[in-house]
Amino acid sequence: MIPEESARALFFEALEHLEREDYAAAEARLREAHRLVPERVSVLTNLSAALLRQEKIDDAAKYAAQALALDPGNAQGWLNLAGCRSGTG
Repeated sequence: MIPEESARALFFEALEHLEREDYAAAEARLREAHRLVPERVSVLTNLSAALLRQEKIDDAAKYAAQALALDPGNAQGWLNLAGCRSGTG
């Protein structure tokens, strides 16, 4: 499987884990997807959200900032960054 296809499969698995509130499993899949496609904004914002829900604030802020560097108008990136700064997820 090519990296983009693998990343896509991992991303959708991660979304299922996020829906079930299994944030650690979502994080693992999103980290792998990020390794394969490091500049995919949707992967970065969802990884940030999974980390935020686990109170891994510094990591969550890092990935939100990366997403915003790629897409400054990304609403989810801004919401994640605001959650990091306020300490709420």
